[in-house]
Formats: sequence, C-alpha cells, structure tokens
Amino acid sequence: MSESKPDWDALIPLLYKEFWAENEAIYTLAGIKPNESETSFTSLRTGKRVPASEAKYLYKHIFDSWTGDSHPWTEGILHSASYTSWNSYNKYYYLHWVAQKPFIKVEWLDWAYSEEHLNEDEKHRIVMLIDGNVINVPIKEQQMGETARNNLHLLIGILKTALIDPNNKTLPFANQDTLFQWLEANFVDNGPKLSGKGLAYNSLRKQFAEINTLLESHNIDPEPKLRSKEDD
Repeated sequence: MSESKPDWDALIPLLYKEFWAENEAIYTLAGIKPNESETSFTSLRTGKRVPASEAKYLYKHIFDSWTGDSHPWTEGILHSASYTSWNSYNKYYYLHWVAQKPFIKVEWLDWAYSEEHLNEDEKHRIVMLIDGNVINVPIKEQQMGETARNNLHLLIGILKTALIDPNNKTLPFANQDTLFQWLEANFVDNGPKLSGKGLAYNSLRKQFAEINTLLESHNIDPEPKLRSKEDD
C-alpha cells in the first residue's frame, strides 16, 4: 500500500460499509457530508464548511440522474427497499452506476482504489450480478416504522391544510418542484422549522418519485397541466 494521504481520511469509515442508503451514497459521491438535518455541509476532503447552495447543487446534479434511472432488485445489490425512505444498495453498485455517467466526477475514486480501501474483485462480483449471472430473488421490504408513518401523516396533513386554506388559493404551484420548494421554505426553513421530518426538497423528490409511479399505475397523471378550451 502506498503512503496514506490525509486528504480523504474522513471518507475511510464510509468505504468500509458494505451498503449505503441512497441519500448517503449521493452525498458521498459528491464528496460532501451533511449534518443530520441536512442544513449544514462539510467537505469530506478538507473538513471545511461547504455553502448550502453549493452542496445542494452538487447533490441535485447526481440525485436527478439517479432517480431518472431504474435500479435492480438483485440479492447482493439491493440490501433493503422502502416506499417511505431510502433504499439501500451495495456500495459497489453505486460505483458501477456512476462509472456510466461521464458527466459525474467522483474525485476520490482513484485514491480509494490506490489506497486499497476499495476492492477490484468485489467490484467485479457486483458487475457479474448486474449482468444477470445470478437468479434474482425477492427482497423483503422494510416495514414502515412509527417515525416514517408519522412523517407521512404530517405531509398529508400539511397538503390537506394547503388545499383548504383560503390564503393559499393563488399559490403558483406550476409543477412538483414549486410545491416542494414551497413546503421546504414554509415548513423547514421558516414557520415551524420541521427539520428531519421528510419535508426537505430532496426528501420530497425521493418520496414523490415513488408516489408518481403508483399514480401512473392507476392511470392518474402525476403532473396534470391546465387544459385549454380546445381540449374540452
């Protein structure tokens, strides 16, 4: 092994975890560590604070690509699945996925392999699984815990209140993003400041991506557009 470089030492504990939750993986690929409520961020390389706007931009760059793809349910790749929280995958699956995205640069990747914190044989094993050289088996879904259920009920309650509140009738929810931004601005950044309740922009994007799939399976348009008179 070569002489250790201190630059990415904060990353080492993460590299020895077998599975990463999606949210954790996206931040890790971006080289960022958030605090528990995702309101402040530090660089995994320097340990210095990263401005929230920069951290969210880097996160969204990867998040949008990740949620735009489908991902396997292969045993050994998917560790746990959840409709209300983040799925968990083998860390080498994320590395295989990001290798197919030339527009995403993982600055620490070469360092991690050169310092032998990552294993080429294990990477090859995951590639074999992805290529279908094993039989897929069902993955047991996680049961919704009390916290996740309470957060979901809170979101439903806030949306219900927004629909019937006469002061909200002119809010310009042009699309889902404007709704997520409004929820984060009024219930996380301001108002009751409900951090850690699944109301942050990125958490809402994750949850509604799955909700949209459910809506579409019932022939419900998840983002209806205003109909013109010609459509009637």
